[in-house]
Formats: sequence, C-alpha cells, structure tokens
Amino acid sequence: MITTEIPVENYFYLLSYAWDMLKEKDTLKVDFENCPTLNDLYARILCNGFESLIKRGVKKRYQEYSERASVLKGRISIKNSLNDLMSSSNKLVCEFDDLTYNILENQIIVSTLRSLLYKNIDMDLKKKIKKVLLFSNDIDVIDLRKSHFHQSRNHNKHGLYALLINVSEIVYFSGLPTYNTGNSIFRDFINDERELARLFEKFVYNFYRKHLKKTEKVGFQKKINWAIEPMDDVSQRYLPSMNSDILVANDERRIIIDTKFYKTTFQTNYGKDSIHSGNLYQLQSYVINDKATGKRLKRVGILLYPTVNKHEHLNYKIDNETYIQVQTINLSKPWNSIEAHLLKIVS
Repeated sequence: MITTEIPVENYFYLLSYAWDMLKEKDTLKVDFENCPTLNDLYARILCNGFESLIKRGVKKRYQEYSERASVLKGRISIKNSLNDLMSSSNKLVCEFDDLTYNILENQIIVSTLRSLLYKNIDMDLKKKIKKVLLFSNDIDVIDLRKSHFHQSRNHNKHGLYALLINVSEIVYFSGLPTYNTGNSIFRDFINDERELARLFEKFVYNFYRKHLKKTEKVGFQKKINWAIEPMDDVSQRYLPSMNSDILVANDERRIIIDTKFYKTTFQTNYGKDSIHSGNLYQLQSYVINDKATGKRLKRVGILLYPTVNKHEHLNYKIDNETYIQVQTINLSKPWNSIEAHLLKIVS
C-alpha cells in the first residue's frame, strides 16, 4: 500500500501544508528519527505542542456554571430556584462565570494524549507524556466524539491549537471501530484513500500558493465554464458545475492541475499499465472547455499522482496552445527533492 512507504517526516510536511500550518510545524521541533510509527509521530506532536502551550500559557476562558448555594454567588436563576423557595429551602440556584482551563480544546488534547498512553509507542515518549500531563489536573478527560472537533474549531481556526486539534482528530478517527462482513476492524486514516486524496489536493494547493505567490495566481476549486449554451432555463438548471482542483495562472498561460490519489497509480489491463481513463476524460474536458470560453493563452492540463516506486512524465498535445501532462511525485524522496520537483512541474 502506497502510504506505508511514505517517510514519517514527509507525512508531517504533507499535513502541515494541507492544514496551512507551516509556522506551527516549525515550533514543535519533532525528532523524526525517534518516530518509527505514526502513533509515535502523533504523540510527539501533541506532547511537544502541549509542552509549548504550558510555557506560553495554556488557553483559558470564562465558562458559565450553575449550582445550589446558601450564599449568593453570581446571579440568581429565579426559574430554577422556584422549587427551592416553595419548599422553604435556604438554598438558591446561582449562575456565575468562572475563568477556567477546563475548556473543550484543552480537554481534546489532554484526552488524546491519555489515549496514546495505551498505544504501542516508545516507552520514553510515554514517560514524557505522563510528565506533561502532570500540568493538566484542572482539565477533564472526556469521551471524545466527532462533534467535539467541529465545535472546537469555532475558537481555533489557526495557530498551534488548531494543529493539535487536527492531529487529535486523526488519532480519534484511527481508533474508531468499523464493521466489515461482521468482523470488527480499525479504520486506519493513513490508508483511507478518500481522506488521503483530499489531503494531497490541499497539500499541492497550499504548496503552490506559498511558493508561487509572487509570480502566479493560484486558485482552488476554480469554476470552468461549459462551452455549450443551454437553450432554456430548465436546461440551465440541470447543467452541473465544473471546477478544477487547482489553477495556476499568469498573463501568458493557465495550468489546470487535477490531483488524484490511488493505491496503484495506473490501471492495469492484461499486464499493461495505462492512465485511468476517467481521469483523462475529465482533465481533457476541463482544458477544452476552459480554452473555448476564455482568452487565447497557452493551456496545460496536468494529472498529478503521488507515488513511491514508479516515476512517469507523460506528454500529450491537443493543439499548438493546448497540452495534457501526466506527472507523478515521489513521496518517498527527501523533502527538498519533492519541493524541487513540484516547482519544476509548473516552471
């Protein structure tokens, strides 16, 4: 399976670009040589990240609390105190705000770190996690749910917290039980083809957005107009939208990049490798329709596949201004080699 051969360091770079969190990555100082498995990587990211939060100040926020008390604290909840008043109780329900570390984002990180103690990770790393968790006594361990991650992003869309919550979400999903023909198996994020396709697409987009921002316009999910004219309103409504994955453009050319992620890069029929036909039809449609409805420019459509064992650079011509390429990027190479290759593709 392709993803088992991607070095842990490259996987971390891929995540950092996909999440647009390169600055946060640099603050973590992860020792990749001591991360033989993905669980070791996740644990080190969370451990180093939480350690960094402790040094700079763990986030806290006012939370609303409610309790029965004989001494006024905060404000009285008349509605909830009625029963106590009618029963001649000397207690009232008081509502008050308190500044606390026990907020959802901290609970997610601490709960994930505790769950990693039960995984097969390096013993020294487990000791480090336990040491870091000594500073989390005021933070509850919770039973994580999918909704927790969505909720926490309302307060953490960027920064180190966002990175740690994203990693916690991966750990959570990697341990979810699923069912296949009656047997309980574990959903492994790193072998989830759809998730990796989305991750690879965002990685390529953010890579080009960062490295080409001075010379090119880089767009994501850009609309391409159909080179057909609907004859009535009903026909217009039924026309599907057409969006390319990534568009790299300047005044002289447009590069339409369609990223794909498969466990096997090419399809095989009777021992012969070939491009996935559906991918080629789709990209050809993008390029031809874009050409027919846009300015006269050089256009290149690129199918970009990740691989770890086979490198291909295939070239095809539609006319003197329109080309199709099929490129592979080897994710097992050293990271500086991957960067150079991605830049060469659009040079």
